[in-house]
Amino acid sequence: MGLSRKTHPHTSHEAGNSVNVTEREHAVLKTMRQRRRALTTTEISEFSGIPLWTVSPRMKPLEEKGLIQRVGTKRNETSNRNMTTWKIV
Repeated sequence: MGLSRKTHPHTSHEAGNSVNVTEREHAVLKTMRQRRRALTTTEISEFSGIPLWTVSPRMKPLEEKGLIQRVGTKRNETSNRNMTTWKIV
């Protein structure tokens, strides 16, 4: 099964199965390589033009694949919350 849950309606399963996770992971990595510094998911979203709700779910799988790592935190000026910063391994 794709990115949808068993309890989601049939249309969610179709949409989840149509997502190309590899392409989105590649787009996140490309942005991180271009910036050459640790970035938050918000920064990755802003620099790449990819919606934050699409960037955030890519981080853990990329971390598990050993392609990125958590390197610290940074205060988000808008929300005034600490956010994880990530870098390419």
